[in-house]
Amino acid sequence: MAPKRKTSAASEAKQNGNEANGASATPASPSKTVEQTDHEERALDPKLAEHPDESEEETSKPPAKKYKKSSKATDQKGSIDMAQNTVKKGYGADAYAKEGKGWHRSDFNPKDSSKTPLQRLEDSLKKHAPSKIGSAEDGRNVVYWMRMHDLRIHDNRALAHASELAKQRRDKGKGGNLIALHVISPGDFRAHDRSARRIDFVLRTLRDLERKFAEKQIPFVVVTVEPRTAIIDRVFELCKQWGAGQLTANIEYEVDELWRDAKMVDQAGERDVAFSLFHDCYVVPPGKVTTNDGRPYSVFSPWNRKWTDILSKDMSLLDESPEPEPNDKAIRQDKELGALFDLEKLGDGYGIPDQLEGFECADRDYMAKLWPVEGDAAKKVLDNFMEGKGGKTILDAPANEGSENVGANSKESRIGRYSTGRNLVSENGTSRISPYLAAGLVSPRECLRRTMAINKNRLHVGRDSGVAMWNTEVSFRDFYGHVLAAWPKVCMGHAFITKYEDVKWETDSETLQAWKEGRTGYPIVDAAQRQCIKQGYIHNRGRMISAMFLTKHLLHDWREGERHFSLNFVDQDFASNNGGWQWSASTGTDPQPYFRIFNPLSQSEKSDPDGEYIRHFVPELRNVKGNAIHDPFNRLSPAEFKKLGYPKPIVEHKQARERALRRFKNPGDE
Repeated sequence: MAPKRKTSAASEAKQNGNEANGASATPASPSKTVEQTDHEERALDPKLAEHPDESEEETSKPPAKKYKKSSKATDQKGSIDMAQNTVKKGYGADAYAKEGKGWHRSDFNPKDSSKTPLQRLEDSLKKHAPSKIGSAEDGRNVVYWMRMHDLRIHDNRALAHASELAKQRRDKGKGGNLIALHVISPGDFRAHDRSARRIDFVLRTLRDLERKFAEKQIPFVVVTVEPRTAIIDRVFELCKQWGAGQLTANIEYEVDELWRDAKMVDQAGERDVAFSLFHDCYVVPPGKVTTNDGRPYSVFSPWNRKWTDILSKDMSLLDESPEPEPNDKAIRQDKELGALFDLEKLGDGYGIPDQLEGFECADRDYMAKLWPVEGDAAKKVLDNFMEGKGGKTILDAPANEGSENVGANSKESRIGRYSTGRNLVSENGTSRISPYLAAGLVSPRECLRRTMAINKNRLHVGRDSGVAMWNTEVSFRDFYGHVLAAWPKVCMGHAFITKYEDVKWETDSETLQAWKEGRTGYPIVDAAQRQCIKQGYIHNRGRMISAMFLTKHLLHDWREGERHFSLNFVDQDFASNNGGWQWSASTGTDPQPYFRIFNPLSQSEKSDPDGEYIRHFVPELRNVKGNAIHDPFNRLSPAEFKKLGYPKPIVEHKQARERALRRFKNPGDE
């Protein structure tokens, strides 16, 4: 579709974004009562969910035409019912292992299960409660297993519980040393398309945690385990070796990890270990926000109302867990445990590697500067957002670099300006906390406690203030975690709305590569993609614009974009990334309706009105003046445009939109 020159921009939706890790949108303020929730959930067609402020072009449906089902398509209601249950063929079936898409088969999952992995884990925990494992009392010590989403000492539920168990043993004269464990699993990293930058972020954090644990006389043992199916045996072996009868951990909600934990709970009694698991990653535990008849929500607005109601009635969900108590200094003289403070002497497989083979980070010095982890770096990032002045920013500034402190109650603070500032890509208007939330350097509960302190200890969720809007984003992060737990098929490369599995996607590698490298000829899209390349991060508004451009203008499979973000982002989080991509592609839960397609030109003019973001990340356009920065191909003379060395638009908006409407209206058609 060769682009034609034009002189005016098409109208565009004033779509609001979500700062969680991925491209997504936030519905309106939860003003309705919880009693209305179940009725709305049953009545609302998810594909027509609330998305205010679109223009006529974006909200106009294509002409009515009888829907033609393909042989594989199901209707909307059927797709949701089907999604509720685990696919009978079983996770890890070859159907999920499509080469080249980054979809993987599981090494842990059973061949057949009618329950979700979370339900299966909950059943195992009820059947094999730690209190029922009497032999575990013979263990002298306690092991806390730190994972990929809880890399912190403070406000960590499993760690706090492990510390309390160790104290109880000390009080009874049964030893009572606490040992922290982290398992590096390259197999899991490959299965989840972890980026080298994400792994580098984790390794740097582990080194900082090693120092913090050592100050408390707590050994922090880091082991690398391959293959990942060996993790269960390895962890139990270490518990036995260290004389530990108690093991604690926080739950990970990806499919493979849930099945792994269910197997470990089932085996714990035979291994003489009481295995306790805790909900820590999300504010409200997945599976707890349901309709009155016990079904999970597939639409955010009613879910958000119920989530808010649950929190307002049980503020203990926001309680802060204490840091672990120190071990006695005598642990360093213990023949077995004292050696754990010097992992290099323990041989291969122990210790924190400088870099991990297959995940070498080429720009790790720059990543360390941009996304620091040492000391209280994560706290400073949150402090700066709450109390720092909003407005223009230095786009290469470290995440913890502060601006003028104006106080959290100031309308000029970043959180005070958040409801508008979050949509301006060149403004210091977002928190940049996403890498720290994804890896667990800060807890989501802390985020809400901080905003409640601003708002007279009340939880305010909605759109009418920066605080309320940011709390809604925290809720949205929880929502995608709940979706992952309730509909695990999304973790296996499947669209939430089944009929859109039949959409005819383009397979042109040249346009896909042009999008990845920021060579589409659409400045705002290219700036976003080049920020990804340079920083391992994209401003959330840029993520939304870029994701919709790939899936609607270029009509490439959303899974290609999801994987590209995963392989490049420092803040990669599966639930948020998948949820955001499926929202943009109109294939997910409560998605952007397929006929609402962002116009990249008007999005550019709204989100980067002065063009500063574009000029920063697209140097070819650095000297372009005025509003030509948003559309140089149409707003400069042919001679002026040629001198830029910048590509022409690879697709024309109107034609691309019409093609997308055809493909999505009748999935399977050209």
